Amino acid sequence: MAEKIKVPAGVYDMVTRCMEQEFPDNVAIRYVAEDGKTVVEKHYREYARDIRKMVTYLKNEVPDLKGRSVVLLSRNCYEFCVASYGIILAGGVLVTLNQKKTWDELEYELGQVEPALILNDGIDYGCRAQLEAAYGPLLRPMDCYKDSTPGS
Repeated sequence: MAEKIKVPAGVYDMVTRCMEQEFPDNVAIRYVAEDGKTVVEKHYREYARDIRKMVTYLKNEVPDLKGRSVVLLSRNCYEFCVASYGIILAGGVLVTLNQKKTWDELEYELGQVEPALILNDGIDYGCRAQLEAAYGPLLRPMDCYKDSTPGS
């Protein structure tokens, strides 16, 4: 019986598989927790798992995601890394926008990209009410993937 080999779907899939198989116990990301004191370490095993959870979440939320835009409105954080990688791995188009713009600027840019989803950190950078009024059904928290199961 021939061995079945799973061929990576692309570079991001290949890199994610390498994270899981070659370096599962190596530290992938270190960051300071919200308490401002604790250093959190995420190993490649956890990082790859969370990326795959994000892929599952995105594909469940937007089944026709391939080639569609997903906007990230967030400061840099672990979830930003997971979302960035997951969006690309799921076939979406990653669009990062500066949330510290005026509402008119942000509204214009969001209109240009026609987002399928907007992942955000929930912080009010000065136009949260307008963002919720205009795009409420598309807004998701940055950690939206946490309850999803990892995809393959």
